[in-house]
Amino acid sequence: MSFLKVYALILAGGEGIRFGGDVPKQFLDLNGRMVFEWAIDSFEVSDKVDEIFLIINSKYKHLAEEILKSGRYRKLRGFSIGGETRQDSVRIGLGLIEDDEGVVLIHDGVRPFVPLEDINRLVEELKDKKAVVLASPAKETMAIAFSSLIPVVESIPQRDKIFALQTPQGFRLSLIKEAHVKAWNEGFKGASDDCSLILRYFKDEKVYLISGSPYNIKITYPLDVEIARVLISKLRK
Repeated sequence: MSFLKVYALILAGGEGIRFGGDVPKQFLDLNGRMVFEWAIDSFEVSDKVDEIFLIINSKYKHLAEEILKSGRYRKLRGFSIGGETRQDSVRIGLGLIEDDEGVVLIHDGVRPFVPLEDINRLVEELKDKKAVVLASPAKETMAIAFSSLIPVVESIPQRDKIFALQTPQGFRLSLIKEAHVKAWNEGFKGASDDCSLILRYFKDEKVYLISGSPYNIKITYPLDVEIARVLISKLRK
């Protein structure tokens, strides 16, 4: 199976509540450039990606306008303001893509170092699959716990069955658009990522996992910024 075009949707619409501080984490400076700009780079240089769309925090709309006008990213086609949740932002972003035949790579703008090789492998896998996600095996034992002031362990799942999901997550556009329409119609707003919507609404569809790089970190807490700066110096060697 083949497809016509590959789109990247970069999500930079969050508020960064867990990070703290006045500036959302995707707009923090990393060696003279913002985190989400680093995130765009790999998609810009990939010969597998045709067009890029951006979801931006409303307070930073001017940054998207400046970047778009600058012509710095020749693949960047447009942007929109994010919604109240990540799920809302993805739905809005998918609406920017006037195509149902291609594939989309949905990527968190707070993951600045997704390797070019991972993007290209994801696209290759999507030639005969409808949903493919980067992931890494769990390194530590995980617990499922009851939510309370002090969580109480309910069970310990087998570690060899636990994976940490990364982004980008890749989908056939027709499939992921339909999943978001179904969620919208149902009023469901609890998706923390997009493959969960596939599992919720398309029981017969498989979501495949391929190995993701340890460099593909997600900046969530202040310490992650320091780690990112170390990685920049390492990656530039």
